[in-house]
Amino acid sequence: MGWQAERPAARQPYLVGGAEFAALYNVKRLQVSQWISGDQTLGYRYAKVISGSPYWLLQFAKGFGETTRRPKTPRRS
Repeated sequence: MGWQAERPAARQPYLVGGAEFAALYNVKRLQVSQWISGDQTLGYRYAKVISGSPYWLLQFAKGFGETTRRPKTPRRS
């Protein structure tokens, strides 16, 4: 054991990309791209860009539908 102390496992955030966002709201991936580039309903403000692709926290993605002009409810699996 010596110098190595046991550390509790760090909690990792759950991230969703465009494909997961589309699956969550039961839309095509293209629709998510339009939300980003077209009317900017979904932007990069709350996203982390990793290797050129945006990812959002799952909690943000789940609440996103309530913030739009035409609210959408995430689908449950």
